[in-house]
Amino acid sequence: MPVRDQLGTVAIAPAHYVPDSNFDTFAKGAGSGAVKGAAILGGTTAAVTAGAAAAVAPMMAPVIVFSGILTTAAMTATGAVAGAEQAVSAATAHEVEAAIDTAVAGLDAHNKLAAQLAAAIDNEPWIHLAAVDATGPANPAAHPRYAQLQTLGIDSVIEVAITEIGFESCGPEFVRRISSACPEDSERPMIDLFLSASVRLVRVADDAELFARRFRYKSALREIPRWVADDGKLLAEEFDYAYRELAERVRDEVLLVSPLPLPAPTTFGQFPGPDNPGYGICWLAPVYPAATPVTVPEVLRTPFDKPTDACPASGLHFSKVDSLRPTLRWDAFPRTLDPAVLQQITDVTYELKLWEVENCERGRLVYARTALAAPEHRLETLLLPASRYFWSVRARFTQGGQPSATRWAHFDPTTCFPNDIADWQYHRFVTPR
Repeated sequence: MPVRDQLGTVAIAPAHYVPDSNFDTFAKGAGSGAVKGAAILGGTTAAVTAGAAAAVAPMMAPVIVFSGILTTAAMTATGAVAGAEQAVSAATAHEVEAAIDTAVAGLDAHNKLAAQLAAAIDNEPWIHLAAVDATGPANPAAHPRYAQLQTLGIDSVIEVAITEIGFESCGPEFVRRISSACPEDSERPMIDLFLSASVRLVRVADDAELFARRFRYKSALREIPRWVADDGKLLAEEFDYAYRELAERVRDEVLLVSPLPLPAPTTFGQFPGPDNPGYGICWLAPVYPAATPVTVPEVLRTPFDKPTDACPASGLHFSKVDSLRPTLRWDAFPRTLDPAVLQQITDVTYELKLWEVENCERGRLVYARTALAAPEHRLETLLLPASRYFWSVRARFTQGGQPSATRWAHFDPTTCFPNDIADWQYHRFVTPR
């Protein structure tokens, strides 16, 4: 029986333990191992001790956190991080990391994710969400029972937890393990914020686990002064965006993505070319601008001769569009390869998202539209000239009386079912000058 047919009335149960903090910044490089985690002190309630701040100041701009507002305690005259090769004692590093752990404890991350998930589900009126006080796991290994919620009319529980929060100078995605995709610049150290989440869907009647999955959010790599500027405004915005995106992905995978067996052809072992236009295309194919895969000969070129319109470790070029308000087009749904049963679907519309590109990584969401009636859309606002963008689309539809959706379109030569869509998988284009 499909999961959605077993939902009934749903409650959200946020966890209530302190997420792990994995601040991996500056863990690499000469003289920097002793200050693992000391680059950014994030959170909402903790303050770094004066001793720790004084010791760390020669290396970075330590950040003190008071009631959710970040203020810089010490900055160099230029606002840049300095003295990257100076070591800090293990005792001081431990003190700083203890402050970070305390700060993470005050983030209330589980409840913020739960609130964003409730807001995302509210946009799906066919899901009956009950506002009840449901308490999730007290530790990462706990599987609490929810039988007591039956008396409140609850049939299933979505259990959510933020399991880890941190900064890293080089993320875990396999493409980042390629040196060219993971640059290290001692004069311009860059870090990203990441959040890991764990989700379970539990049937209350018998505590059966209907769904379990981990999700991960990662920001773009940015220089440390950007994170701490304006009292940490960018950091606060990134946390809000992380909760919102994680919540939308949980809603999609648990409740919305179609249970129908939509074909997802993979092309492992094949290569791009005129005889294989579907190479690496997952779900709705981009028509304009089309996906332009990097060819094998291009991959084999020397670093000095590699294409300049493709990011390191990416399989796609940035296709050129002809306007700052381009008309984007994509495959109609159902596709020609979809089974005949999909001819019974109704109410097909499309959703579109565009993100700016920061140093080959996905930055902020700059454009989004829903309920598009046709598989094309002319942007209603101007994009920036000579700028790079990632984009994706998906179809929303009704089948058997239930709203459904395809997964978001992306590129992957090996599988169309990644746990999380990585930056290198998004379709992309560049605007004219």
